[in-house]
Amino acid sequence: MKALHFGAGNIGRGFIGKLLADAGIQLTFADVNQVVLDALNARHSYQVHVVGETEQVDTVSGVNAVSSIGDDVVDLIAQVDLVTTAVGPVVLERIAPAIAKGLVKRKEQGNESPLNIIACENMVRGTTQLKGHVMNALPEDAKAWVEEHVGLSIPPLTASCRLRLLQPTIRWK
Repeated sequence: MKALHFGAGNIGRGFIGKLLADAGIQLTFADVNQVVLDALNARHSYQVHVVGETEQVDTVSGVNAVSSIGDDVVDLIAQVDLVTTAVGPVVLERIAPAIAKGLVKRKEQGNESPLNIIACENMVRGTTQLKGHVMNALPEDAKAWVEEHVGLSIPPLTASCRLRLLQPTIRWK
């Protein structure tokens, strides 16, 4: 499985990127910070300091990076299985045109494999807001195709849904 993650900052690399890599997903970061992009592409890895009762350093390997404002990101959206974001709520609107272009290219190439897009943002209904920005950036003739082939929404919770924590909680001391 291949994923593209927008945002190679602390949350992108330290949390979302690590989760994806730990799951065996081939990961490419998209960002505007050329220094970070160059470092990721030079090493194809980075370290994450995991702090809890003990501290450990994990190495996330096999990663690549592209500019989020170039053509490479559009090409990747046409190919990957998953797109995630951790760019901050204000930036969602800025990355939507690139996502829309990638979805149009995906349609033109006949790639009908399912694609899920998840906004991992510190906001309420982040994916729903991203979907609105992407849909606004799409040409009319691509919107029905995107609705059919791209998962860009999170179903609402019902009263019967329960959340179970599967890992111990880490507390600040």
